[in-house]
Order: sequence, then structure tokens, then C-alpha cells
Amino acid sequence: MGLVKPWTGDVVSLTAGGPARHVVPSTTRYVAVPSMTALTKAMAKGLDIRLDCRVAEIGGEPGRWLIHSGELVEGPFDWIVATAPAPQSAALLPASFSHHETLREVGMHACFTLMIKRNSHPPELFAAARVSDPVIGWIA
Repeated sequence: MGLVKPWTGDVVSLTAGGPARHVVPSTTRYVAVPSMTALTKAMAKGLDIRLDCRVAEIGGEPGRWLIHSGELVEGPFDWIVATAPAPQSAALLPASFSHHETLREVGMHACFTLMIKRNSHPPELFAAARVSDPVIGWIA
């Protein structure tokens, strides 16, 4: 369908005090086209997608899951896909969920993203960089 294409941006490796070294990625990276939302929009066609809906609790049992959102109860559903971080998913899912204890034991590590818009447009030296630093690991 032409919704993804290989991403061919220049990737470099950066180390403190050293020059940028060009890196040849070991795997092909892909990007959605014409925009990052194109792939998910195509996958959602024909589906009943609810946006801006806060799920308060997931109840029921395997094969008959119920989603509680305020006064509304949706379901039963054969499957639920929980994409929230493990602690949030554990808080939503019933204690009878077979992997509930595993979710509760997952340790989380923060990942921060910073977006910067520059007033000037310096020449682009690279599209992305692997950084040898204990705090910053990737710049794109």
C-alpha cells in the first residue's frame, strides 16, 4: 500500500571529544509515509476506535473482558490489548488476570524526550546520532 519506506537518514556515532563517525546501521529502519500517522490511520479503517475515553477499570474474565469507563461498560471482548506502561496496566486489570503479578513487578526506567526548534537553520550534519553518554543515547 506504500505506507512505509526505508528511512535513509545519515546516522553517526558521537563520543565526548571525538569527531562524528558515520555509522552503517545493521538493520533497515522504516518510516511511515506521507506522515508518521499514515500507517495507524490505515490500520484503523473500519474499526470502532474510541478517542478521549478514560478507561477506569478492566473487569471480567478471559474471553469475556469488560471495559469500564465512567458509567459506561463496554464488552464483552475476547481480547484486550493494554499498551499503557506496566504499572498503569496492572492498576486497570483485575487481580485474576493471569499475568497481573508479573506486571506489578516490572521496574520502570524514565525515558525523556526533548524537542527543540532553532531560530536559524544550520547545515544538517546528520539525521541521527548514537551517543556514548550515560544520559543521552540517541539524537535525531
